[in-house]
Amino acid sequence: MENDARNRYTRMRIREAFWEKIKKKPIEKITVKEICEKAEINRTTFYYHYERIQEETIAKFGKLVRNQAIHSRSIEETILLILKTTKEGIPDLPELEYMREDERFLKKLTEYFGKIFQEEIHRCYADASKEEQKIIYKFIAEGTGAAIRQWMAMGENLPAEQAAKIIAGRIHLG
Repeated sequence: MENDARNRYTRMRIREAFWEKIKKKPIEKITVKEICEKAEINRTTFYYHYERIQEETIAKFGKLVRNQAIHSRSIEETILLILKTTKEGIPDLPELEYMREDERFLKKLTEYFGKIFQEEIHRCYADASKEEQKIIYKFIAEGTGAAIRQWMAMGENLPAEQAAKIIAGRIHLG
């Protein structure tokens, strides 16, 4: 029962403890121990629920971006949308700002957004076998994810529009 009342309550306590701590000091100074003490849980419980909080955040972020991406006319537009929302955050999803530094979270996010390209890959490579399509998908998903992570690590040195153009220019569908 991953979504029963007790589990939802525990995740809420973790979020509340985190937000209380973030008001008092920078994220890099907050320890898991402090969050656990404030939320009155143990470390094992924290890590169990942290995975679910990440998954919930990815799902919310993905849904927001996917809804907007449906109206995109190109892969470049979709990538630009992902870059901007990942970098600037989303008002309804403040957790994103703090999780985007977590490599595990970024890997999950990469996998999630790779799925956006899956249908397009299937359409453009209809003659390819399922195994070949999986290889193409993995290449595009992980390559795009790595490029986005690299762009974020660079700070403001490259505008989102330019980064999206570079990334999309390396993806050849069709």
